Amino acid sequence: MSAFSTRLDLGSAQRALDKLVQKTMRLRPAFLEIRELLIESTERRFKDERGPDGQPWSALSAMTLKSRKKKASRFPTGILKQSGQMAENINGEATETSLIIGSPEVQSAIQQFGGTAGFGGVIPARPFLGLSDDDIRGITGILEDHLSPD
Repeated sequence: MSAFSTRLDLGSAQRALDKLVQKTMRLRPAFLEIRELLIESTERRFKDERGPDGQPWSALSAMTLKSRKKKASRFPTGILKQSGQMAENINGEATETSLIIGSPEVQSAIQQFGGTAGFGGVIPARPFLGLSDDDIRGITGILEDHLSPD
């Protein structure tokens, strides 16, 4: 037998943990906020012509510039802006357990990752999807607000 004993009432701590667990099961409201943050951030990358890491995208090739001038493109020198469709169609889907951000445009993957085009030309990676340091700070703030005790 011990010389000293105490009884701890963990009821309030248990209630707080139960509340936190319930909040983590209802993340869609937080994901909806994060979706808007990431769509805005991605659209800004198209304007700034920079990836999530802040690095500028590779310049357009001479062949691309020549082709655009021939076609009288709306954006003759803008990178990833020939039609504006990729930037305009960034979208996202939020559920209770996941968040997806992307573009339905068929050329999105080759622009994001780079590769060889059908005509044999090499397209450099120009990442537009991803998380910047500002995005991570914003996401952290949203989650902290969502998961904080009432």
